[in-house]
Amino acid sequence: MHARAEFLVHFLKNAGKPRFFYGWYIVLCGFLAQSMRVGLGLQTFGFFFKFMSEELGWTRAMLTGGLMTNNIIGAVLGPAIGFTVDRYGPRLLMAGSAGMLSVSLLLLSQTHSLWQFYLFYGVVGAFGLSATTFGGLNPTIAKWFVRKRGRATGIATAGVNVGGVVLTPVILFLISHYGWRAAWMVLALLPWPFVVLPSLLWLRRQPEDMGLRPDGDEAMVAPAGAPATDVLSVNPWPGIAEEVSWTAPAAFRTRALWLLLAAEFFSGMAVSGGIVHRIPYMTDQGFSNAVAATTFVIYSVFAFFSKLILGSLTDRYSVRHLTIAIMLGSALGLFCLIGAKSVWQLYLGYGVVYGIAGGAQNTLPGLIWPTYYGRQFLGAIKGLTSPFGRAAGIGGPMFAAFIYDGAESYELAFVVFVGCFVAAALLIGLARRPVPEGPMRAA
Repeated sequence: MHARAEFLVHFLKNAGKPRFFYGWYIVLCGFLAQSMRVGLGLQTFGFFFKFMSEELGWTRAMLTGGLMTNNIIGAVLGPAIGFTVDRYGPRLLMAGSAGMLSVSLLLLSQTHSLWQFYLFYGVVGAFGLSATTFGGLNPTIAKWFVRKRGRATGIATAGVNVGGVVLTPVILFLISHYGWRAAWMVLALLPWPFVVLPSLLWLRRQPEDMGLRPDGDEAMVAPAGAPATDVLSVNPWPGIAEEVSWTAPAAFRTRALWLLLAAEFFSGMAVSGGIVHRIPYMTDQGFSNAVAATTFVIYSVFAFFSKLILGSLTDRYSVRHLTIAIMLGSALGLFCLIGAKSVWQLYLGYGVVYGIAGGAQNTLPGLIWPTYYGRQFLGAIKGLTSPFGRAAGIGGPMFAAFIYDGAESYELAFVVFVGCFVAAALLIGLARRPVPEGPMRAA
């Protein structure tokens, strides 16, 4: 009888609680947004690169200038996006941004002059890509998860690779059968069902707005006398009491932030330059479009599993050490691309090695920021630091384009990118997690 009474009390106490943590809907929205972004942004832009350049008579540096414009506008928008995510959440921001992305792609299909490309892709596209990329996604997931943050981020960012596998053959089919203009028109339809609608339905700012806690944990009463205006505030619920949140001014006073920014700049140079120019590089080396596409699919498959596995490992092991490993692995994978003389060297060296290491580039480095600086002000911190990443996004592709236009070869540019990954690994090794010296009052 006593056991039945206990069961009844437990049942009534938990009857109104959802069995599924709402945070996983946030992850699903991120997964869908990233799966679409791969076909609509830099990841597959290389497939359009040579076709547009040859038909419109533009040099690769001229075409890359549109990407530079996109990054400059994105850098200006970054701080505003970060503060908006912290204050209002990503719901309307991501939905509106995805709608702008659709408009940008539709306009791209009608491009006939260079100024139109710079406007349609560089300006309108920047408004479309800024909030749907990691600036809006990672801070939001970091607010919903702490103990399971690595796993959640890994799943969300794995959408990039699912999109790569699914959309790559679709894009190649459309370009080869109907031309690059028709391909842009078809891609313009995708943001509405896969990003706009899910964002409006499910995205929310943070669990506290819904009476929830990160990871679905139950709330605890805050310690008596805990100051409410400390720059560093301990989160008072089970399992994450060790995490503190730094305000942006406090974070910028730490040595670790500047080391992370430098590492992010160097790795961003290599990642962005490689993303934009890897397909043209492969075809310039004599490999067919089909081989380049297959390599990209192999890369995407291994990157998908890499995100899931390495993202989960950060819940148990040092995210800093894992990030150093993927930076060095990325250097090795890019080195394999430079030395590839056969199809199988391309598949195994770049597709597999760079897929495993480089595939986690947009997962593990992003996890360092909430690990070091907490979740409460993360949107503001990432928004203010985003211009540094955008500068890398400009520098990498433009550097490779100028090297190619001058030497008619990408080899020197990719050798420099290998060095950038090594430099990033060394800088992250120096960037130890900051330790608060004492309570600091909010300004």
